[in-house]
Amino acid sequence: MALNVGGARDEILRQRNEELEIQIKKSLERQEKTRKQVEKTTQRIYVVEESEKRLNTQVGEIEAKALDHVRLYQAQIRSLNEQLDQAQALLQSFNSTSPNRFYVV
Repeated sequence: MALNVGGARDEILRQRNEELEIQIKKSLERQEKTRKQVEKTTQRIYVVEESEKRLNTQVGEIEAKALDHVRLYQAQIRSLNEQLDQAQALLQSFNSTSPNRFYVV
C-alpha cells in the first residue's frame, strides 16, 4: 500500500510538473510577444521623433522665409509711403504756387 501511495504521489508531482512546464512555456511566449511589441513600438517612436525633427526644421525654414518676406514688404510699403508723401508735397507746392495755372482765361 505504501508503494501505491508513493506511486500516486509521484504521479501527482509529475502532472504538477507538466502543468508548471506548460505555464512556463506560455509565460515565455507572452514575454517574447511583449518584447517584440516593445521593439516595434520603440522603432515607431524613433520614426516619429525623426519625422518631428524634420518637420521642426522645415517649419523653422518656412518661418525664416516668411519673416524675410514680411521685412521686404514692409520696406516696400515704407518706400511707397515716402513716394506718396513726396508726390503729395509736390502737388501741394505746385497748387499753392500757381493755383490758376490750369484755368483757361
